Amino acid sequence: LSEEFKNMISQVASMSAGCNYSAAHTVGFGVEMGLPDDRMKALWDYETSELFTDGERAAFRVAQGAVQVPNAVTDEDFAELKKHFDDEQIVEILSVIGVFGFYNRVNDTLATELESSPIEAARRYIADRGWTVGKHAGTGESAAGGAAAIP
Repeated sequence: LSEEFKNMISQVASMSAGCNYSAAHTVGFGVEMGLPDDRMKALWDYETSELFTDGERAAFRVAQGAVQVPNAVTDEDFAELKKHFDDEQIVEILSVIGVFGFYNRVNDTLATELESSPIEAARRYIADRGWTVGKHAGTGESAAGGAAAIP
């Protein structure tokens, strides 16, 4: 899977999990890697946008559902994923979702302070989807009592 596609999966997973820190960073990484502006702006309309393939839609749907508690991925979602990806690719998709699931929980729990560059990217691409800097604005200390910075 391309780095760009994995980044978009991480964006969907992080924003869907509600971690404003990881959501901002994944958007910022997308900007840094040169993801097309139109695809970045349309990512949250992936179900209807002509900019995404059926395979991408299936992966984003799984990313969005997998980070919910309880897990919201349906048998139909997984069957659709299997139409477009082989077993190795599915493991890679799920690995990206799982890694960002970890980052999301840690950074949200620690209220990790966001840097200016990801804040700017998030304001440009996902603020209209409900993103705010929130508790990640920083005070020099995390919720757990110490500074933290995990991707």
